Amino acid sequence: MNCTEVFNYIFESFNSNNIDYAIIHSYQYLPDRFDSDIDTAINVPNIKDAIKLLDDTLVGTGWRVIQFWRHENYAADCIISNDDEFLQVDFCTHYERNGRVVIPVQELLDGKRMYKNFYIPKPQTEFTYVLVKKILKKVFSDGSKQRLTALWKAMNEKERQETKAGLKRFIAEDQINEILECVDSLQYDLIDLERAHQLLKKKTSNVADNLHYKG
Repeated sequence: MNCTEVFNYIFESFNSNNIDYAIIHSYQYLPDRFDSDIDTAINVPNIKDAIKLLDDTLVGTGWRVIQFWRHENYAADCIISNDDEFLQVDFCTHYERNGRVVIPVQELLDGKRMYKNFYIPKPQTEFTYVLVKKILKKVFSDGSKQRLTALWKAMNEKERQETKAGLKRFIAEDQINEILECVDSLQYDLIDLERAHQLLKKKTSNVADNLHYKG
């Protein structure tokens, strides 16, 4: 199996076994082109279960997990290989940043939809995830700018209102419209990232109170 074939095998196996997952961003050219890691939200009890699930799924394919590392309590990066080619499949059981659970996995997967032969989040969720992630990193890549603007422009009015309402728990209400205007016009340099970053850190400081890390 080459990279495209093993990608199809993994995610079609997940579909057949009713695994609750979604590839949360940078999926547009999959599985024909792999421009980045395959970032996947997955609803399993423990991040170790996601790694084992991937390894078990690969049995008999000639591919295997050759390396993995946990970079957050609820996230792990997995390198898979057939000794000739490599892919990186990254799992998260919640979106976490610096020890804070920012977006629970149930929210990442709610309303997911089929795209090609794998699941992706609904547009509101993908938009919120990418925007919040970039604010926490305090930088917008060119790819994230293009994607956020494309998602926003493609939303209908109902989806836009839902997105705005959901952003209120992350961003000051008076800044939401300013940010969205910048997104709409591709003027990301006008966003006050430092203000948004500081408030976002405060607003997410207690999100994990009802979640319990399992080693």
